[in-house]
Amino acid sequence: MINFQQEKEEVTKNANANSTYFRPEEGENKIRIVSEPVKMWKSFDRVEKKAKVYLTEERAHADHEAKRRYGFYVLNRATGKLQIADFGQSVWTQYLNLALSSDGSFESIPPYDMVLVKTGTGLDTEYVLRAARGNSELTSEERAMIAEAEPLLAIITKDAEESKIIVDSVPF
Repeated sequence: MINFQQEKEEVTKNANANSTYFRPEEGENKIRIVSEPVKMWKSFDRVEKKAKVYLTEERAHADHEAKRRYGFYVLNRATGKLQIADFGQSVWTQYLNLALSSDGSFESIPPYDMVLVKTGTGLDTEYVLRAARGNSELTSEERAMIAEAEPLLAIITKDAEESKIIVDSVPF
């Protein structure tokens, strides 16, 4: 007999493993943040059925539904893939707290893995970000993957254009 829950989890896991974007699974997700963040604001136009991405706060103010988001490149330790993570204010605040803490401080990019714990679903989803124990060096393969990656801002704007997402002008 088919276990539908197990089948759904397997399909979701396979889809996430092949995605350009990091989609946290329920429970612990070990990641390595390997880029500085790209700050943006996002909303969804329900009438036009299009996402909107703003790269400047000035443009975002006109859209009252736009929420601040932070894009990072992350190494997904479960898949070994370099993916784009899109975090909201809750995870960003926890990231800042780690950067400023006496135990886990860093100036630009953390020199250690992190664990993102996801609980709940939909509007009841909560995230907890914590440092994994100890600093860890990136492998030569991981460093090469990061070095060959397209700039994060270029991917965000390219994906937006291909998906017919409305993007304001790049601020530089």
